[in-house]
Amino acid sequence: MRVISVTYRAGAPLAGAPDLLVVPVLEGGLAGDPRFAEVDAALNGFPGRLAEREAFTGRFESELTLTPSITSHPSRITFLGAGKAGDLSLSRIQALAARAARLATPRTASATLVLPAEGADALAAAAVGLRLGAYAFDRYRTRDRDDPTPTAWTLTSAIDLPGATATLVRADVHASSVLGVRDLVNTPAADLTPRTFAEHARTAGLAAGLDVEVLDRNALATLGAGLLLAVGAGGTDGPYLVRLSWRPTGAVGAPIALVGKGVTFDAGGLHLKPRGGIDDMKGDMAGAATVLAVMLALPRLGVPVAVDGWLAVADNLVGSNAMRPGDVITSLSGRTVEVVDTDAEGRLVLADAITLAIRRGAGRVIDVATLTGACVVALGEHAAGVFTTDDALAGALLDAGARAGEDLWRLPMYEALRGQLHSDIADLKNVGERWGGATQGALFLSDFTDGHAHAHLDIAGPSFLKKEHALGPRGGTGFAARTLLEYLERASAV
Repeated sequence: MRVISVTYRAGAPLAGAPDLLVVPVLEGGLAGDPRFAEVDAALNGFPGRLAEREAFTGRFESELTLTPSITSHPSRITFLGAGKAGDLSLSRIQALAARAARLATPRTASATLVLPAEGADALAAAAVGLRLGAYAFDRYRTRDRDDPTPTAWTLTSAIDLPGATATLVRADVHASSVLGVRDLVNTPAADLTPRTFAEHARTAGLAAGLDVEVLDRNALATLGAGLLLAVGAGGTDGPYLVRLSWRPTGAVGAPIALVGKGVTFDAGGLHLKPRGGIDDMKGDMAGAATVLAVMLALPRLGVPVAVDGWLAVADNLVGSNAMRPGDVITSLSGRTVEVVDTDAEGRLVLADAITLAIRRGAGRVIDVATLTGACVVALGEHAAGVFTTDDALAGALLDAGARAGEDLWRLPMYEALRGQLHSDIADLKNVGERWGGATQGALFLSDFTDGHAHAHLDIAGPSFLKKEHALGPRGGTGFAARTLLEYLERASAV
C-alpha cells in the first residue's frame, strides 16, 4: 500500500517546488480562477495557451498536464477539472483528492494539492480523499510489486486555517478506519476464517484499549444462540460472537450497540449460490469489519458516548451438519424460526447478536450488513438502504452520511409485509415472498429488538465494487465506517 503523509500550509501553490502539483480548476472559469491564474502567471501564460489549444475548460474528470523545465518549479503540474462551482460538494472534493493521489508515481516523494474550496471541511475531505485514493491491496503480490517512495502531500490554500493539525489528525483516523475495512474485506476467505477474524478482533481491540469478549461455539451453545450456531454448522471453524466495548470517562446512559454481519464466506448453504453470485462472497463480512474499524477508532477520536460493537462471525458453507431448508431453529430470544432459504443467513446471525446486545444493556441498536440483493436492485451499487421506524435516528444517520460523503437512502418498513414472514410451524420464517425483500429483512430483524430504537443499514451494494471507482480500486470500499463515526461523534447519551 502506498504510504503517504498529509500536512497543511497557507500560501502560494508553487512554493517548495514539489515533484507534483495538482490544481483543481472550476469549469468555465479559467480566466477568473485565482488558483489557475497564479500558476499561469508564474509560467508566463503557458498553461493558459495550452488549455486553449487542448480545449481544457475545467469540466469534471478532465485534466491537463505539463512538465516545466525550470528546476525552481514543480516537476509536473496537473490541472484537474472540478466541474461547476455549484456541484463542488465535499464528496466531489474527496473524489478530486483521490484522483490526485493516483497521479503520484511510485517515485513521487513530494506533492502539493491546492484545495478547491476554503475551510476545515474541505481540508478534511481532501485529506481523506488522498488516503483513500492511494490505497492498493497488494499483500499477495510477489512479482511486479511496486516498492514506492513514501509521498509527503501538502494541502494548501490562500488562508490560514486554525486547527488544521487537529482536522488532519481526525481525517487520518477516519481514513484509516475505511482502509482497515478494505483490507479485511479484500482478504481471501481461506485466510480470514471465522477463527482468524475473531482472533484479529480480540488482538486489535485490546491494543486499542477496548474491553473484549469472544464467545465461541461452546459458549454460544450454553447461551442458546441457535440461529448463529445453525448458520455456522456447515463449516468447521466457528461461529463466534465478539463484543468490543468502549466506556469513556464520564459517559452516562445505556451504550449504543453496533452489530455487524460477519459471514466470512457465504456459499449460500444448501441453497448453493450459482457461479457469478458466489465469486465475491469473501466480502460478506463487510458489516462486521465496519463495526470493528469503528470501534478501534473511538479511543483515538475520544468519542464521549458508550458504545458496544458486536461481530456475529460465521461462514455459511455446505457440510454434513449444515442447516437444511425446513429446519426450525430456536433463537437466543426464544423465538423459533423456520428456515425457508439457507442463503438468507445474515438476518439469522444478526438476530442473536441483537438479542444479546439488548440483554447486555444496549439502548439504540444499529446493525450493518450486506443483507439483501433486493436492496441493490432498489438503490444500485452506490447507496445503502436505511431502515428504521425512528425518525430522529433516521435523520441523524442520513446527516452523518452526508457529512461523510456516503449516500444513504431511507427505505420503508411497511407493516403489510410482515405477514410474509408468518410460518405455519414456527414463530417466523426467515424469508417471505419475492417482492420487498430488503424490507422483509429489516422487519425480521426488528422482531428481535423488543421495542428498542433500531436502525438497519443494508450495505450490500456499496460495500464491494467490481470496478475501480472514484475513491479507490476494485474490491472492498469501507463504505459506512465514516458514516458511523460521524454519527457517534455527535451522538448523545441514551
